[in-house]
Amino acid sequence: MATGTVSSISGDNWQLINTVTPTGTATATAVSGLTGYKRLMLVWKTMVTASSTVMTVTLNASSSGYSGGCSVPEYNGNRASSTNELYVSLVNATTHNGYLYIDNVLEITPKIMYGTADTGGERAVSSGAWLNSDAVTSIELKAGGVNFTGGTIYVYGIAA
Repeated sequence: MATGTVSSISGDNWQLINTVTPTGTATATAVSGLTGYKRLMLVWKTMVTASSTVMTVTLNASSSGYSGGCSVPEYNGNRASSTNELYVSLVNATTHNGYLYIDNVLEITPKIMYGTADTGGERAVSSGAWLNSDAVTSIELKAGGVNFTGGTIYVYGIAA
């Protein structure tokens, strides 16, 4: 695990919680066993997949209760069509960067999520919520049935 802090304008300190470099797997656990953070941010850099697919996020390995998804653009007709996971971005075999912000991590209220991604020269904007009363303790990124072949995921948090 990596550590460090970044000060924000509002005075909260973003702390680097974890760094993951997924290669040869379709599911990357960005962080698990998480406690004590009120806000989270995932930042992914130079993520690459074996072929075009939709990248999704699940919280606490839960397969239900999500609302929202990628709003623009659609890639090969893929976009959020169920509540099984949050469609955060559209990934293809080129360099890919983006972020996802998660608020209300410890609250009973919905966990609010939004972010953006560069998907091979196009921008995808995601927003949504996880309608679950549990605190967020783990985050997974999935590459839609193909493997990640490169890139790094950084997980930052603001302590409660």
